[in-house]
Order: sequence, then C-alpha cells, then structure tokens
Amino acid sequence: MLDKLQITGVVDNDSENMDLFQLGVAIPLNWQDRLDQDADNMYNPMEFVGYEIEANKIIMAQIVYLVQSEQPQSVYCKKYKIYIDDNDEDGIEVSILKLYKFLEGDKRAPLVSNRVGDDSAALIPHNGGNDLTNLRASFYQQSAASKRVLIYQLREIWKLPEDLRRSAIRQMYLKYHPDRNSDNAEEYDKLFIFLKAQIVHLEKGEPLDDPEREDRFQRASRSRSQDTPTITWTIDFDDWNATLGSQRRSRSRCQRNWDKEMRSPFNRYGEDIARPNPSEGRRWIRQAEHEIAVLNLCLLHADDTKGYAHVCFLSHEVVEKALKGGLYALCGLDARKIDSHQLSNNAHALRMVRPHVARHLPSHCIPLEEHYLNTRFPNRWPGHQDAPYDHYHLQDAQDAKEHAEEVLDIVKSIMPQE
Repeated sequence: MLDKLQITGVVDNDSENMDLFQLGVAIPLNWQDRLDQDADNMYNPMEFVGYEIEANKIIMAQIVYLVQSEQPQSVYCKKYKIYIDDNDEDGIEVSILKLYKFLEGDKRAPLVSNRVGDDSAALIPHNGGNDLTNLRASFYQQSAASKRVLIYQLREIWKLPEDLRRSAIRQMYLKYHPDRNSDNAEEYDKLFIFLKAQIVHLEKGEPLDDPEREDRFQRASRSRSQDTPTITWTIDFDDWNATLGSQRRSRSRCQRNWDKEMRSPFNRYGEDIARPNPSEGRRWIRQAEHEIAVLNLCLLHADDTKGYAHVCFLSHEVVEKALKGGLYALCGLDARKIDSHQLSNNAHALRMVRPHVARHLPSHCIPLEEHYLNTRFPNRWPGHQDAPYDHYHLQDAQDAKEHAEEVLDIVKSIMPQE
C-alpha cells in the first residue's frame, strides 16, 4: 500500500492549495512543526494524524482504533490501526511512535508532564518571603520535575527493540529541541542539554544523572566535554538538527505569504474534520430499529419463503447502521467512510471510545461480516449449484438476529442523552 502512494523525498511544497485531508498526502515541512509526537498522546477514531513512513516522510492518516493488548505493556509499545488510503477498508497497524498529533494554533508541548504522577511537577505556590527567591525556587522545581520525566521516559525507551528505541529517541530529541520551543527557550535549552547528556550515558552503558542534584550534572557535563566519546548518536543529532532547520525555513517562507489565521491546517480545513453529531447518530439508530422490526417479520415467515439468508443480511444492515450511528454521535464519522460496509473497524472504534460498556462489540460483529455478500451473490459460493439462500438455515438466522439485537442494545446504551 505504501508503494502505491509513491511518496519520495522530503516534501517542501507550498501547501496553500493542497488537499491536505486526502489520506496518503505528504504533509509539507511548514506544517510539520505543528505536529506533536508523544507516546502519551491519546487519539480518537476518525482523527486526522501524521504517520511517519520513514524519517522526514510524514503522510496524512486517520485513526481507526487503539489496538487492544491482552497483556499490560509500556505506552511506547501501543499500536493503533489507521487508514492511509481513502479506498482502504481494512487499515494497517502501526506503532504509536510513528504517529503525530496536530496541534491547534500555537500550542506547544508542555515543559512539565504528569507522566510520572509526581505532584512536585507543578510550580510551587507563593508562600511568603522574597519574591525573587520564590521565583527561582519555582523554576528549579519545574526543571527538576521535567528532568525526572525525561529520566523515566528514557528508561522505558531503552527497554524497546532497537528500531523502536531509535525512533523514540529521535522524537524526544525533536520534541524538546529549543528551536521548537522558542516561547520558553531558556528552560528548554537546559532541558535539552540534559537530555543529550543522558542519551550519551545510555549509549555508553553509564547510569543516568540524578535530576535532584544540579551540581552533579554540571560537573559531569564539564567532564564529558573534555573527553567526548565517538558514538553513533552524534551523526543522528546532526541529521535531526538539519530536519528542524528545514522545517523552520519552510515555515518562515510560508508565513510571509499567509495570513496569520491560515497557519494552522485546522483553521483552513475545519469542515473536513469529523465532529460529534448526536442528532445524526440518533437518525441512524432509528433506521436500525426499523430494520430490526422488519427482520423479525421476515423471520416469522422465513420457513415458508426460505428467507433465512435475507434475515442474516438484514442483521448485518442493523449492525452497520447502529455502529455508524454510535460513531456519528460520539466522535463523528468521516463522509468518505460512510459507504464502507465493514463492521469490525467501527466496532473496535466504539469499544475504544467506551471500553467498558462496548468491550464485546467486536465479538458480535465478526460473525456477521460475511453476510453482506455471501447471502446475496452466487459467485460467493464457487463450485456450488445451489443459490446463496440454499446455504442458510433457521439456526443461522437466529444467531445473526441475536448478534444484531446485542449490538443495537449496546450502542443505544452509550448514545448521548437528548
């Protein structure tokens, strides 16, 4: 599928007239510094994201759902299923380390995260005394908390396989680089120096620094500057700096030509983004309820008309409309996916939005997938003289009806209240 997209080289084109929200389109450099890569990012079904197919090659993609893991795992091991082609109904599974979230306006990644769950990450409140002393203490508290976050992240990253580890380190390097955080350059500069020093420590097999002891870090930095080892990361640092430089130059050129309000892709293309629409969702649910009533009538006379295949087909229709109604109501549904008749991806997406109530949705949908075509088209039964309706019996129809009723009940239970 990636070969079909024919994406080559770094894209540095004028995005003024681009149809950016076409899946698979390369995201230009001038928008790449508005992309945030963080393993803590949460993505919603139908959300547009950047997908890095390789270094400096990021294309537009769309979230389908979070891939569930039976075993607890590091946030860096999470996977999402995404669409990268408007004509693709199945999607592909990718690492969260390859996904980028669009930042709206001038938002930047926060200097301090609650990733470690440490209350000291917040600035300490004013408690009397000299204002300058309190201000310095606040900055130190914030800096130390940020470094603790980095230490935690690096330890988790170093447990990953080599390919994911390098990708994660690269994203941290770009995320915390002062060039991407000019609004707080002084603090990010210190944090960035600390980050690079820790990467060198890990590469050499040395213990990480203690962020609580600034004096120790400074002495270690001076010592390393006198005898800097030759490591592979040095070459990577240069490449990553070049990437940031290209993004900055490209964005500077575009900003000279664009109105300020048009710098964010979502300010210009907001109408293309799927948004929750509860009233439209309820309309789909009403249609599903109507079809379940028709299904029950068909089942009453199915023995006389050999209508079991049609009952199975209607069961698929009920589920398809119920799932789309739920997605419309809770997170929006992209118009380009409305014609798809695939059930599993939509079921997984709803389970992602309401994991406890909707956890069994996929298991009810999988048995119904084949009924969309197999119940109606003879070519789906090659080598048989019988028509499709000859292959379906009472038990098949009853099972399909039960699955459809379960799905409709679950979706109705998670719909927003009027």
